[in-house]
Amino acid sequence: TCLRRLGRRSGLWGNKPLDSMEALDGVKLRTYDANGTITFGNTAATPVQLSWADTVPQLSTGAIDAVLTSADGGAAAQLWEQQSHFTEVNYAMPLQFVHVNRDVYEALSDAQKAWVTEAAATAEDFGWGLLEDRVAQNYTEMEGHGMTVVTGVDPAYLATLKEAAQSALEEWKDKMGDDADSILAAFEELRAE
Repeated sequence: TCLRRLGRRSGLWGNKPLDSMEALDGVKLRTYDANGTITFGNTAATPVQLSWADTVPQLSTGAIDAVLTSADGGAAAQLWEQQSHFTEVNYAMPLQFVHVNRDVYEALSDAQKAWVTEAAATAEDFGWGLLEDRVAQNYTEMEGHGMTVVTGVDPAYLATLKEAAQSALEEWKDKMGDDADSILAAFEELRAE
């Protein structure tokens, strides 16, 4: 159920709309993982993989021009102090997990397992409910600080970014082995619901 309710509002913080491949040309873009570095390395941007702690100082000195992160993460760091635009590209999906030690869970009675499952579903519903409200709050706060929030970017641009990510996806599939295709098929099925 979580994939149907995704509030995927990750994007690109910059000083202009980063809403086309041309707009990425020459932009030094902070990425946070190897997949982002690979993906944006296949565009005209120059990806720089940085920890979150190094991001604001690098923006302040001009070592990077833009940041790949969520609206929530950027708002928490007040990136509007260095950036004027947020372009929603839905690069990544938020994840939410309720986890239990497997040995402890397996030692539970069937009734206790049912309670844990019910509590996990309640927590999931609560968390996803908060997400949509949080995205709206972030966009309002960002606009209140003078930012331009760019949504509804050209689907062709998003398709090109998806194509740029293919080498990262292939690398993951190689690591996953035979299960990769079935995992992706199950994911796509959930997304379509």
